[in-house]
Amino acid sequence: MRSKIGKKIFFITFIALIILVSLILIFQKHFFEKFYINEKNKALIKAVNEYRNTYSFTKDSKEIISASMFQFEKENNTNISIAYPNGSLIYTAPNNKNYPEDLFKQIYNKLYLPNSQFISSGKIFITTSDNAYADATISIVICAMDGGSILMAVSSVEPIREATSVLNRFLPYFIVGTLMVALFYSMILSKYIGDPLIKLNKIAKKMSNMDFSERYTPLEDDEINNLGTTLNFLSENLESALTELKSKNDILQEEVEHERKIEEMRKGFIADVSHELKTPIGIIEGYAEGIRDGIVQGEAKNDYLNIIIDEAHKMNKLVMDMLELSKLQSGNVKPNIETFNIIRMIQGSLRKYNVLIREKSLEVVFNPEFEYLYVEGDTFQIEQVLSNFMTNAIKYTPSSEKIVISIEKLESKVLISIENLGAQISKDELDNIWNKFYKIDKSRVRDKNSSGLGLSITKGILDLHNSSYGIQNTSNGVLSYFTLNLSADDILE
Repeated sequence: MRSKIGKKIFFITFIALIILVSLILIFQKHFFEKFYINEKNKALIKAVNEYRNTYSFTKDSKEIISASMFQFEKENNTNISIAYPNGSLIYTAPNNKNYPEDLFKQIYNKLYLPNSQFISSGKIFITTSDNAYADATISIVICAMDGGSILMAVSSVEPIREATSVLNRFLPYFIVGTLMVALFYSMILSKYIGDPLIKLNKIAKKMSNMDFSERYTPLEDDEINNLGTTLNFLSENLESALTELKSKNDILQEEVEHERKIEEMRKGFIADVSHELKTPIGIIEGYAEGIRDGIVQGEAKNDYLNIIIDEAHKMNKLVMDMLELSKLQSGNVKPNIETFNIIRMIQGSLRKYNVLIREKSLEVVFNPEFEYLYVEGDTFQIEQVLSNFMTNAIKYTPSSEKIVISIEKLESKVLISIENLGAQISKDELDNIWNKFYKIDKSRVRDKNSSGLGLSITKGILDLHNSSYGIQNTSNGVLSYFTLNLSADDILE
C-alpha cells in the first residue's frame, strides 16, 4: 500500500508535469506562430539593414548588386527588389520567381507611398500581410538606399503554418506519451523520496516507544540520508543515556529497597527483642523482689540467685543471636571464604557435644570414606551451622537412639547430611521451621541453651554461601542437609 507521503509526492509531481505540458501546448497553440513571425521579422530587419549598409546602388556595379541580392535571398529565404522612387524596378534577384512582378507594384502603391516620408527618413518599414498581396502570409520590409532607391524584401512565413499543422496532428500522440512519462516519473520519484521517509518515520516511532534497535542505512549523500544519519546518532545517544539512566535507577531502587528492608528488620528486631525479653526480665524481676523483701533465706536465696544468673545468660544469648541474625539479613556480612577440611570440622563438633551425646546414650555413626576432604567457606560460620544442626539432632533424638552423619562428594559440591532417628516433623512445622523464634517443642519448656533463632541463623549463613539446604522427614526420622563448594584441588583429583 502506498504511503501518504508517497501519494502526495506522486500527485504533486504528476499534476506539475501535466501543468507544464499544458502550458507548452497553450504556448504552441496560441503564441508559437506569433513568436516565430516576430523573431523572423527581427532577423529580416537586421539582414536588410546590414545589406543596405554594405552595398551601394550608386557605387557598386550591376554585377555586384545582382550577386549580393542572390546571396541575400539564399541566406535569408527572402526575395528582394530595388526600385526608383517612382516605382519602376531597377534590380530583381535572378531567381525571383516566387512572387509576380505586379506584387512589388502593389507593395509600392499600397505600402511605400503612404509611408514614403517615414521610409525616406532612413527608418525601416515592416509589416506582415495575410493573403492581402499573395496566396501566402508574407513579411514585407521596405527601406531607403542611397541614390533615392528603394529596397523591398518579401519573406514567406507559411512554413511555420505547415509546421504548426503537423504539430497539431502529432499532438494526441505527444499528450499520451507525455502522460505515460509523467506517470512513470511520478511513481519513481514518489518511491525514491517516499520510501526513505517511511523508513525514517518507522524508526522515529520505534524511538518514541523506547525501541532503539533499528538503524537507517544511508544510500546516498543527500538531505534525506543525512537526516537518517542524524537519526541514527540521536538513537544511539538516547539508547546510551537511557541505558545509563536505567542502570542508575536500578541501583537507586536496590538501595532504596535495601534501606527499606533494613528499616523493617530494625523495627522487627526491636519488636522481637521486646517480646522475647519480657519473660526473662519478668523472672529476674520476681526473684530479685523476693530476695529484696526477705521472702527466702539461706539455700533458697542461693537458688533464687542462680535462677537470676541463668535468666541473664539466656537474655545475653538471645540478644547476641538476634544481633547475629540481623547482620546476616542486612546483607552487610560477607563470608571470609577459605579452604578447610570438613571431615576434621565434623569430628571436632562431635567431640564438643560428646557429653550431651553420652547423657542421652545416643549412638552417633560417622564413617567417612576420606580422611581429608577440603571445601570452601567461612570456617566460623560453617562451624556454627554444624553446631545448630547437631544440637537439634541431639535434642530431638530419643534416648538410646541413633544419629547418622554422612558426607558425599558430588562433582564440584560436597553434601553433608545429619539424620536423627525418632519422631518426624509435621508438614506445618516443616513449613515454619526456618522462621525465627519458631520451636517444635510443643511443651513450650524454656531451654536456656535455645533462643529459637538457631535455624534462622543457619539459613542466613547458608544463603550467603549459595548452598543448597533443607530439613525433611525420612522413614526413620528427620534428615538435615546442606552443601558446600568443593575446593579446586579436590575437584582436580
